Amino acid sequence: MSERSEIIKKLKAITGKAGFLRILADIAREDTFSKVKDFELEYSPDMTLYSELGYLAGLMISQSYEPEKYIEEIDNESFEKQEEEIRKLLNDLHLTYVSFPTNAEDLVSSDSIIESTFYAESGAYDLQFLDHINKLYRHDIDWINSKIGFNIKLAIYIFKAILCRLEAAYNYVLGEKDVAKELDLSNRNSSFNLFCISPTEIHVYSKMMGAKIEPEDIINFLDEFSYYGQGQYENFSGIETQNIITEYPIIKIDDSRYFISSTILLSKAIYSRPYYIGIKDNEYSDIFSKNIGNALEETAEEYLRKSFGKENTYRSVKVESKKGEAISDADVLCICDDAVVIAQCKNKRLTVPSKKGDISSAKKDFLKAIQDPYEQGCKIATAISSKLELRFILDNGKHINLNKIITKVFILCITSDYYPGSKFQEILFSEQNNSFTLTQMSIFDLELTMKYLVDPYDFLYYLYRRSLMRHKIISENEINILGHYLEADLVFPEKFDINLIDNDFEWNFRKDVVNKYLTGEESNYFIDNRRLPRDYIELVQKIELIKCDFSKVDISFFLRKISSDTAREIMKYLNSQKAKNSIFDFSMTLKEDKRYAGGLTFVTGTDFNRITKAVIVLGDKHSRACPDGDWLSIGIISGKIVGIFFFKSES
Repeated sequence: MSERSEIIKKLKAITGKAGFLRILADIAREDTFSKVKDFELEYSPDMTLYSELGYLAGLMISQSYEPEKYIEEIDNESFEKQEEEIRKLLNDLHLTYVSFPTNAEDLVSSDSIIESTFYAESGAYDLQFLDHINKLYRHDIDWINSKIGFNIKLAIYIFKAILCRLEAAYNYVLGEKDVAKELDLSNRNSSFNLFCISPTEIHVYSKMMGAKIEPEDIINFLDEFSYYGQGQYENFSGIETQNIITEYPIIKIDDSRYFISSTILLSKAIYSRPYYIGIKDNEYSDIFSKNIGNALEETAEEYLRKSFGKENTYRSVKVESKKGEAISDADVLCICDDAVVIAQCKNKRLTVPSKKGDISSAKKDFLKAIQDPYEQGCKIATAISSKLELRFILDNGKHINLNKIITKVFILCITSDYYPGSKFQEILFSEQNNSFTLTQMSIFDLELTMKYLVDPYDFLYYLYRRSLMRHKIISENEINILGHYLEADLVFPEKFDINLIDNDFEWNFRKDVVNKYLTGEESNYFIDNRRLPRDYIELVQKIELIKCDFSKVDISFFLRKISSDTAREIMKYLNSQKAKNSIFDFSMTLKEDKRYAGGLTFVTGTDFNRITKAVIVLGDKHSRACPDGDWLSIGIISGKIVGIFFFKSES
């Protein structure tokens, strides 16, 4: 495409000019740090992606490596003009890969594969990559340290020291967090100093953190991940071509100055280096692949246990028929009342041909990474849903006893990498069972999901809402979908058949991280901004803990479906003066998508005997009068659940 080649030609010309690294630093600053607005710090990240920062640096070094030239100061007027031109060209370049097809078949193109791979944010943040090094490579650390040229544990400490240095430098220019003194941009060149580190500085911050790191360890680390004149990949030009900056994201200026435009690019490079060393070692690759496969399953089990509990989370489960016929294996299996989650894990990376837009390669990668594990999970899900007598056998030979008939089965496909573009490729290449939705997420996504959805019923409802909306939502990554669930339960305007979920969640999450750095306090943004009021959610969670013969999953789903206005009304009644009488009851009918969906009865007060009796009598009365929807009757005394009646409609 001539238009695209012209845009790249213009970008290349600007990146080759004197002072370009100072412009790149200013672009990175706007996306990395908070700004001051009305004497308050706010984080409003720029639209420039870290992949674009790496691409610009790649264009620069594809022409020549002249660090002193690229850090020359520029006059402000020229600086602003060039920066504005870069942003415009980046936007124009992106649009050359975006297509507007008239039918589904036209979606499948090289450009669409490239665009969805390069421009899809990972959803992972810098420290998350490094935290997962010790998880993914847990069985290979000694071997990796002997082969990689530096110590993994030390590399993580050094990276954290770099983060501390960047934070400290920014706080310094803010006047030690005095928000009235924003970074002085009267000279736009000053942004470069924020991102330019020295080995001596990093050693100081390492010692402040208590890490036993020697100066030579830092030099070895910087040499391992710095670009200092190595040859750019042949034919590097477009965003789809291999870029050496993704492997060496630190630009070495001289022995005392190293430039870092993106900590995410650096953390990804550190995270990926052991993988490619291990997988290319002919003698060790088979052992390495098996080890990281096991490590991925162990990590998935670890995160899922946080929600479902140790006694309800199992790894490496063989599923057989009563006669001993093998059905399939579940990498991780979780049980909650009458619901089961099957998690299938796959350590598959996107190959270079796929990143270059080769449709056949992209499809093969997707099938191996996501479709095949999904179909494996579907075999188990189908057998469970068919009410077949099954045996669930652990590695130690013990059997899992399912005490209840399972009525809900969900399938997760977990990858060790964030697998860029997988959400779009799901639209192109996946073949889904009508009964079981494909929910794919990286191990990073799973970690964040379990952080926010510790309540297993909340997690199950998330999977349930995703399954209902599977043909109606488009998003670049899973955590954007999670974010919409946290704020709106994946409820969308009825008039839209397709809903695009943007990157608000990712931005809010990154804002949380930045604010934690600045204030030292954990943010509660998504706790405070749930669709349902916090006190109502707490009431639902109390109901989920009671012992009863009903499906608590059904009850939880029913209560989570109601509108936020109805939830507030319920809490208003429960907290009213009437709730302090010996007995007080109120009922309401509910609608879902303008259709009658059932109703709720609450009985509260102080008289235990009258309340427990009224719960059953009123629940039975209303459910008989309204048999076409679920009806739930709950008894409460001083916030404690003392009785429950649930009628589940067959309709």
